[in-house]
Amino acid sequence: MNLGHNVHYFVGRAPSKELIEKIELTAKSVKGVSNVHDLRAEYVGSSVVHTGFHIEVARDTPVEEADRIAEEVQRKVSRETGCQHCVIHVDPANYSTKQN
Repeated sequence: MNLGHNVHYFVGRAPSKELIEKIELTAKSVKGVSNVHDLRAEYVGSSVVHTGFHIEVARDTPVEEADRIAEEVQRKVSRETGCQHCVIHVDPANYSTKQN
């Protein structure tokens, strides 16, 4: 086995910039999502993409509604981008700007 050509099977490989942008735009298209941040994605095999990111929802959103929004984001991102594994974290709106 030539490790130079196969190392990404062991440590992951980044998807294209276009796929990353598509994941972000797809997540933002779900009603209730005000922002997306800390998006990470990698191939975990020859064609399986794992992604994880934070979505922001209105601060007064009930937990049940925030969970429903996250599940919708997960389904839509998986369906429209082909990401088989998608982990969504929910934050209150403006969370990413307050972290700086």
